[in-house]
Amino acid sequence: MGDRLIYIGDLLMKYSAQNLLKIQISYFSARQDLDLVGRKLVMQLAPMLDIQLEEKLREGIQQGIQQGIQQGIQQSIQQGAQQERRQTIENLLKFRFGDIDASLVAVVEQMLALSSEDFARLIMELPQLSRSDLVSRFDSLSD
Repeated sequence: MGDRLIYIGDLLMKYSAQNLLKIQISYFSARQDLDLVGRKLVMQLAPMLDIQLEEKLREGIQQGIQQGIQQGIQQSIQQGAQQERRQTIENLLKFRFGDIDASLVAVVEQMLALSSEDFARLIMELPQLSRSDLVSRFDSLSD
């Protein structure tokens, strides 16, 4: 998100600089004392500046869209992995202990926060743990 804000700030600065240049071109084109070469130059620069500004804005919009899509995909992947892990934990606990009561719901939340190594270790120990052993293990971690 911070990178996107920096990029938008850069885009706005470029847009402001180009607008300032456009104002200066308008000023010079209105002046009566410019020679013919100066007037031709001003008349050639104004449309080129408009085209360049439109291209930069289109590029900025496209880049913003791409960044948004990439962030959305990444968030979806992370959410999907988290949901899959939650479902796995709930299924393991249901298989091992039957129903999932309030104490096991709290355990599920804490198991979701475990590192992959700690999670794997706990899964390997789960067949030997009673419900109360599992709950007390996580109660002691939350103190």
